[in-house]
Amino acid sequence: MRGILLLLPLVGVNVWHVLVICMARQKSDKLASISESASASPKLLRTHQIVHLLGALCFIAFALVSFDVLGAASALLIVAAVLDVLQAALLSAKTDHSSLNLHDRHQFFAWAMAAGYMLFCVLFATYSHVYIGWIVGYTALLLVISAWNYMQKFKHFWAAQMAFFILTSLMMGFAAYQTYPVNMHLAILPRDYLFLGAAVMVSALGYVFSRERFGSHCSISLHASARRSTTWIFGVGLLIATGLLGVYFTQWLIPQYDYPILMRAVLFLTCACSAILALIPHHKGRWQGMIHAATAYVMAGLLPFTLLLHAIYTRGTIGSGIAFAGAATEVLLILILYSVKGMYEKFYLLQSMFFISYLTCIGIIGYL
Repeated sequence: MRGILLLLPLVGVNVWHVLVICMARQKSDKLASISESASASPKLLRTHQIVHLLGALCFIAFALVSFDVLGAASALLIVAAVLDVLQAALLSAKTDHSSLNLHDRHQFFAWAMAAGYMLFCVLFATYSHVYIGWIVGYTALLLVISAWNYMQKFKHFWAAQMAFFILTSLMMGFAAYQTYPVNMHLAILPRDYLFLGAAVMVSALGYVFSRERFGSHCSISLHASARRSTTWIFGVGLLIATGLLGVYFTQWLIPQYDYPILMRAVLFLTCACSAILALIPHHKGRWQGMIHAATAYVMAGLLPFTLLLHAIYTRGTIGSGIAFAGAATEVLLILILYSVKGMYEKFYLLQSMFFISYLTCIGIIGYL
């Protein structure tokens, strides 16, 4: 689990930074920094703050469970993560983005955060016995990037920031690999792939809802297919998440419970439906929309059926009770959709509850 705690913020926050730069610079190429891009609209700013909060919480959790190995470096990572939360929280439309304005509270904490992460990275690499040449090379590259950024008068500050974060993430990842060899604490177990898939989908949906307000369409799929960019991000995210879910099923859940052929077929069909939904967007009035809708209905039946089968195969266990409760919840949501007037307009809410119920149950029974 340590691997997930470190991997999620290193990958997730960098991916978000790329997305926020691309989205903001479509409207204006005069935005010099990541923070300035994130504050270009209230939706982007709110999502940016949430992403940084979640990333910082992962870092803090990693530091706490790694105190036995990292010692003082863990304390430094916690400080850097707290500074990360502060700089994101203090970012607003009123922030002064002029170069090196340390009188601005956001900039002050942002520079302090960068220094904290850099120092942690060097200390972590030292503890991990990374070859000193790599540490010197990392530090030298940061100095070169800083000098270039200064000579350019911070005109392309966003590029220098991305170079800093990517280099620091790579060095952290390398140090982690040295500290926790394969099959030790950092190793990502097959059961963790469900959470990786969920993280990918949360990121993809975060982008979709930053472009299309949550509730502006009756279903999640229609939110995603409203724009070309959201269609691509949602499709790729769902396809990656489907692959990770397939690994979770085949490498963890099936071997753990030794499911019979019917359950294995249902799990395989669930992944197949998810892949079709990823590849064929929901365009109303076109053949893609009909295939997408038909596949979604099949999948809506498969999810509670999967939980019900698990409850039957493992009856008498805690997992059986959880799976049965999840199946009953999903059936109730379907009944509410078709029996309560006006609920079709709130279909996106029922969908969200439906999938959260399924993933929660599948995740819990995987850890029992």
